[in-house]
Amino acid sequence: MDAETFRPGIETFTTPATAPGAGTADQSVTFTPTDTADYCSATLTVSVTVNKVTPAVTTPPTASAIAYGQTLASSTLSGGAASVPGSFAFTTPATVPGLGTASQSVTFTPTDTTHYNTALTTVNVTVNKATPTVTTPPTASAITYGQTLGDSTLSGGVASVPGRFAFTTPATVPDAGTADQSVTFTPTDGTDYNTVVLTVSVTTQSAIENWRQTWFGGATANTGNSEDFDHDGVSNLLEFAFGMNPSVPGSGTLQFDGTFAGGGSITATGQPKTAFESTTGGLDLRVLFVCRRAAGLTYTVQFSADLITWTTSSSVPAVLADDGTCQIVSVPYLPFVSGKKARFFRVGVSIAP
Repeated sequence: MDAETFRPGIETFTTPATAPGAGTADQSVTFTPTDTADYCSATLTVSVTVNKVTPAVTTPPTASAIAYGQTLASSTLSGGAASVPGSFAFTTPATVPGLGTASQSVTFTPTDTTHYNTALTTVNVTVNKATPTVTTPPTASAITYGQTLGDSTLSGGVASVPGRFAFTTPATVPDAGTADQSVTFTPTDGTDYNTVVLTVSVTTQSAIENWRQTWFGGATANTGNSEDFDHDGVSNLLEFAFGMNPSVPGSGTLQFDGTFAGGGSITATGQPKTAFESTTGGLDLRVLFVCRRAAGLTYTVQFSADLITWTTSSSVPAVLADDGTCQIVSVPYLPFVSGKKARFFRVGVSIAP
């Protein structure tokens, strides 16, 4: 090649102010010889590659908290700013993060994806305990008045995660009737799941209704409190209160193995009676009667000298024997009533409605 072929000069872009789009394209270049007196300028093309720009994330977005078991897609990204318009989204939205707060990858996608790359940043995502869903509440067995909720059996019940149901306050002694009671569902995985409180209906049968069903079954005649099923002159309420057999007329008087000092055992329940023990000061004369526990009963002991005027005893009954259901208690005779020696007693019984 002849050395005369090469001439000094400079090459510049013909339109240097042109801002080409991303990609590779031919661009015009002008060769201007140094010797412009003898040589003309010439144009040619060169291939120019324009790379995409990576935006700058100036302010990362914030992420709302989610519950354990949810994916990152359940968290809402808000705010955030970048050097160009666009949107933020979790890089791996199907990820199910563990409990606590951790950094998660977020991708910024520019609106103009032709000229700009996506950019990565991170946000903190808090995962709180999840609250299970109780789809089917358990059912509670009936109890008898005086029993605690802990004596009722919870059966069945379904929740969205494994766990168990229990009464929130098992020591509660509910009133007779049917009422909603609080039950707590405790997940097996207490680390990741909260407890759930719900209510179930619990029927508390009064002690006397339970007794009535036991003794009378399906019978309806003469079964009321003031009626006398066995026609022995003792009402059904008194038969219940004193632990008597309401189907056998005259079912006896109480008996216990022990002394007035207490600590004895009940050998038979029945009608009240008078008993005494010898003391250094004479005779300790008392009225003994059966007191049924936790049955909503009120016992009133009265004394009289003439069967006309009655005085109510203010003494606190002393427990002589206790079998868990009934007690045998004693009340001392009043020494005098209206200036006369007490000769008679009676024990009245009332029941809460």
